[in-house]
Amino acid sequence: RMTIKNRAVMAPMQVLYGEIDGHPGPRIIHYYEERARGGVGLIIVEATAVDEVNNTPWEHQLRLTRDCFIADFEQLTEAIHKYDCRVFVQLHHYGAKSAPTAAGAPWSVSDIPAMPGGKPPHRMTEEEIKTVEDRFVAAAVRAKKAGFDGVELAGAHGYLLAQFLSPYYNDRTDCYGGTPENRCRIYTEIIEGIHGACGRDFPVCVRFPGDEFTPQIPKTLTIADCPEIARIFEGAGADALSVSNGNNFNASANCEPYYYEPGWKKHVAKAVKDAVSIPVIATNTIKDPEFAEQMLGEGVCDFVALGRALIADAM
Repeated sequence: RMTIKNRAVMAPMQVLYGEIDGHPGPRIIHYYEERARGGVGLIIVEATAVDEVNNTPWEHQLRLTRDCFIADFEQLTEAIHKYDCRVFVQLHHYGAKSAPTAAGAPWSVSDIPAMPGGKPPHRMTEEEIKTVEDRFVAAAVRAKKAGFDGVELAGAHGYLLAQFLSPYYNDRTDCYGGTPENRCRIYTEIIEGIHGACGRDFPVCVRFPGDEFTPQIPKTLTIADCPEIARIFEGAGADALSVSNGNNFNASANCEPYYYEPGWKKHVAKAVKDAVSIPVIATNTIKDPEFAEQMLGEGVCDFVALGRALIADAM
């Protein structure tokens, strides 16, 4: 039910301009306002923590963990809305990649370290999974109260949700492990929880890895997995899908070096778009407007996501 004035989306990118306690101050509000003034149709605000108890946010990372943050986020959304720009916020949990917390080891799907040789995280119980799901939903409620038009789940790049999705990390034998439906369950329960708390007209976008591009590492995801995963998210009520790539072992598939060829991974986004009927957002190393139009014309995606191009030049 939401209309966006064009098909250009600002991808969520960590600039860490938040205040030390996680609320948005003048610096980050000005940063996003300048991007909205430049004409982009939708801004997805960078990864914002939903948990500060069993997850250690980055220093200066935005947080939607407490109601006291709502008023400051409202100033952010008002600044962006002045330019007829829609705004989502990406809800984020670091999972096994988090530093230890005051409560102990960071929570994850299993006790497999984020990287080989790292310290084992805490394998979450089913009750703890429900706790984290509730924190995502509570953050979405705060986002709606603050004036955000929707939310995106940070389900890629080796973060907590991606750890559930990945057969490499997810060795569970309960209802959150094994089959694709089970590995997607934490996503689908969060989607359903947000729609239940915020209403069906409050959009939920899911960012997930279409291909991790690590065929040398057993049990990592490939393009063959993405159509089924995309259909599971659509069936659970996701309103849009944002296709990313890579994992903890291959960040260059997500934030690639400048010399990578534009569109080198467009076949992944196209595989997702062909599998679902909901809108698909995709980054494809887009460096100029003509190539963005080409991606739309080829039917690779419904919305083009721009990253460093918008950091370099908000217009």
